[in-house]
Amino acid sequence: PIHPAPFAAMRKAPVNSFEDLVARAARQYKKAKDSDNPQVALDWFAHATQDWNTALSCLRSTDPRADSVKQNLALTNLRMAACHLEREALPSVDYCFGQIRSLLQTCGTALAVSSKLCSLVVDLADDLPVSHDARVGFLRSGARVCLPQHQLLVFPAVTRMEVHKVIRLTEHGLDDYECKLEESRQAWVHADRITNRACQDFGLRPEYRQLVIDKGEMGLDILNSLEDMRRINHRARTMLTLYSGMTQLRRVASEEFDMSLWLQALDELVAAQDQAQKLRDEPAVLAQLLGPVELFDVEVVCVCGFQLAQAYSTLGMPGQAKKQYMEVVRVGISLDGSGKTMYASAIDDQLFYGPLQAKPWFRAACQWLRKAQKDAAAKTEEARTAARASVLKDLVAVQEANKTSAGLVAFLVKEYHPEFSSEHDSQSKQYLLQVVRAFSADKQSGRKKFPKSRQTGVAFTSEHWLLFCQEVSKCLNHWYEADHKQP
Repeated sequence: PIHPAPFAAMRKAPVNSFEDLVARAARQYKKAKDSDNPQVALDWFAHATQDWNTALSCLRSTDPRADSVKQNLALTNLRMAACHLEREALPSVDYCFGQIRSLLQTCGTALAVSSKLCSLVVDLADDLPVSHDARVGFLRSGARVCLPQHQLLVFPAVTRMEVHKVIRLTEHGLDDYECKLEESRQAWVHADRITNRACQDFGLRPEYRQLVIDKGEMGLDILNSLEDMRRINHRARTMLTLYSGMTQLRRVASEEFDMSLWLQALDELVAAQDQAQKLRDEPAVLAQLLGPVELFDVEVVCVCGFQLAQAYSTLGMPGQAKKQYMEVVRVGISLDGSGKTMYASAIDDQLFYGPLQAKPWFRAACQWLRKAQKDAAAKTEEARTAARASVLKDLVAVQEANKTSAGLVAFLVKEYHPEFSSEHDSQSKQYLLQVVRAFSADKQSGRKKFPKSRQTGVAFTSEHWLLFCQEVSKCLNHWYEADHKQP
């Protein structure tokens, strides 16, 4: 509740001179600044404003004290505008700024007041507990009442505020973008709108170019804001292309299969990935002030690749899917600045560090590749087992002869390589090496004729003969190691 007693008590205090009036206005201004209640503060500001106006009316324009009273009146109105804004009373804010403008037009020290006002506008905007749009509106209104050379103090703050809002909007946009598709898409639409609006502000003010060229403190501040804006604008446009492709994929997946629609959706994803890899079609002011640059958005490239891989997997194209998943992991590893995450460990052991631990697309890609490896190994082993069954009798006979080196060599030469001369010493190192080379798997390419298989009663096929040679080579290498290698 608001109690009028303090106001009444102060208003009844005797005012015997101009100095008493100014002193009372200053006390009311201090009460307003110290109040935690916006409504109470507004009342104190209103009384202070009334006293400043009364004091101003007591002076001639040539009185040296008039400038000081006008300055204090302008600052009081600015504080009152901030209080109105806390209550979301936007028309009152515009009214207060209108009063400030009219004061500045008749103020002999407009330059000093304008500079002070700009600094205070920026400080107040940072502290106001109001919505982002209301805070930006306050900054813009404050800039409009100041002199042009001081507006430059305000508009970089507007841009910084816009950039920070976009960062807050999109800081989790690549972690939960898939489960909150529409919500995330709206965030990036807003990001694109904000960055384009801020770029338009810069484009309308040619004096910014000179500030950036001079690279003073304010110029560097603007430059940093523009760099942030360029990255956000690039990512926003890429993400909107990605969402277009994802939305189309979800739609065609729920309808009757139509390959042409699938291909259109894939084209959207490929376009998004290409856009993430190269900066193009950015706002003209960014290109003019920052110059050309190669911009490769690593995380968005990986996200686009992950979506492509999922689409290929759904279409039954595992080869294309595997290629995309491998590229996602390979490129994504660079996001771990510690250098601890390795390709093999990420896939085989699911070990990754730093920011990668929070990336669902990276974890999912590694899991898919790991499963693909296991499935491929299982198929290879299954095929090998089936092939071994086709030469089982031959392998059993080899094992029966594999009691000694000489016995094994004699059996192999007799059954499978009768062209070898039997006059050689079957236990000599040279002869054993000849037999090892004869059954070596890499020496079998180009062979046209094959010996007869005990399993089928007919000649080996090239595939079965190669498998038989691989198994025989294991036995021969064992005897060579045991009999002829120095311990």
